[in-house]
Amino acid sequence: MNGTILVVDDENGIRWALKHKLTKGGHQVITAETGEEGLKKLNSNPDVVLVDVKMPGMDGLSFIREARRLKPSVSCIAMTGCSTLETASRAKQVGASHFVEKPFRLEELEETIQKLLESRSHLDAGAEAELIDVQDFVSGGAIIGKSAKMKEIYALIRRLQKSSTSTVLITGESGTGKELVARAIHYTSTRHSKRFTEINCAALTDTLLEAELFGYEKGAFTGAATTGKVGLFEATDGGSIFLDEIGEMGMNLQAKLLRVLQEKNFRKVGGIENINVDVRVIASTNRSLEERVRQGQFRVDLFYRLNVVPLHVPPLRDRKDDILLIANYYLDRFNESFGAEIIGFTPDVENRLKTYGWPGNVRELKNVIERAVLMETGNRITEKHLMLKKEPPAETAGACESLPLTDRSLAAMEKELIRRVLNETLWQRTDAAQILGIHRTTLASKIKEYGLDSHALQNAAS
Repeated sequence: MNGTILVVDDENGIRWALKHKLTKGGHQVITAETGEEGLKKLNSNPDVVLVDVKMPGMDGLSFIREARRLKPSVSCIAMTGCSTLETASRAKQVGASHFVEKPFRLEELEETIQKLLESRSHLDAGAEAELIDVQDFVSGGAIIGKSAKMKEIYALIRRLQKSSTSTVLITGESGTGKELVARAIHYTSTRHSKRFTEINCAALTDTLLEAELFGYEKGAFTGAATTGKVGLFEATDGGSIFLDEIGEMGMNLQAKLLRVLQEKNFRKVGGIENINVDVRVIASTNRSLEERVRQGQFRVDLFYRLNVVPLHVPPLRDRKDDILLIANYYLDRFNESFGAEIIGFTPDVENRLKTYGWPGNVRELKNVIERAVLMETGNRITEKHLMLKKEPPAETAGACESLPLTDRSLAAMEKELIRRVLNETLWQRTDAAQILGIHRTTLASKIKEYGLDSHALQNAAS
């Protein structure tokens, strides 16, 4: 079976030898001298990437991490002349499918490539069936999309069926559907008959989050129930737990989560006995955990434990081919809910849907269609009822420059910016939080801190 192979290595001799051997075997071979050049050549859609671990500039591990983020379905083989257990482990953590030590036998390497290509062919053959399976298993919504980026996600979800234990880290902006992807991973795995539990790590204080996740013994703290409580990890034994907004978890609680991932056991709050559990952890974040690690706000060892299989959900603006598909899905859904008979969108609305920036992603699109179906009296959605802004919301920096403040303190500027964004969104906290780039619970805290309320905002706007 032949495929497209990308070779990324700073040694000219290695590139030449691999290209000569693999081309002779019928493969199309592309080469790159640096990691940066290799990332650009991902546009050629290689099936397999061979990358040297030690290179000047971007090293091989950094390349693999970024390549898997940009092309989740690509298979990467890490090559190195200085093999250590730590390097091999790190290569696996960032997403390498295989790890080979130089000098290697070209015949054995080609056999490895063949196995990866055969695996990909099975994924491609089942792509349409996979899309249906995922939608059937996901409760509360469906993953909609046939763009190239979404097909890569479906392929990766299907690949994850082979392992029911690997932790998965889902990244992406708010509103992109990370929870639906997590549900799809669970319900298409061998754990599908067991419990799927989700919890938002940003919605609770660390003390409450610890009690929810691990449970507590009676009398463990003031207000604890007299009988104690079973935690979500114990209740989800055999299933999957989805830790949404994992980046907001405090350092002390991170250490306890790390123990669960490493040792497969934990202790309740106030308990002395270890409780063994078999739970798959799926985490998500709309922030850069690498940046949180650099800032000392997230444990590097926990990051690598979570990032065994990275999966990035692209924003809606990067998958424009899916916008009308999603819009029509929600149109049918809300027609049924509201007893409406709207048959579609006017041409100008279709164009507006495709060109709008969608800062709130799929969640915003869903809300827009719901409102339009509710308000529309004709048989097609018109722009009057679409109620999208003529221009995308002003960026934070531009808004700050125009704030008419006599008090130039950071707190005063932040308060004024929050007030303005809340006015623009008509007090829709979820939309405002997305524009501001903060979590909804953080916005709620800021509203309380600055003494803002909807009545005052409406007065200020008038």
